[in-house]
Amino acid sequence: SGFVGYYRRRLIDFGLARPFLGIAIPITILGAIAANHVPESVLIGAYATLVSVLAVFLSQYWWLSLPSPAPQ
Repeated sequence: SGFVGYYRRRLIDFGLARPFLGIAIPITILGAIAANHVPESVLIGAYATLVSVLAVFLSQYWWLSLPSPAPQ
């Protein structure tokens, strides 16, 4: 599978994956439960909001992990 190949080549950033999974797994479970009780448009809106929030969170995490420039 793709995961195994990436894992063997050490291309997975587990430090970045943990926060993502910590949010994605509970939201996935809630979405599966809500799928039968909530209109589709609400689920699509909730998904769009989640993806937007994750994009901001992950980009901030990435920017904070960059090394500081060396003083001149």
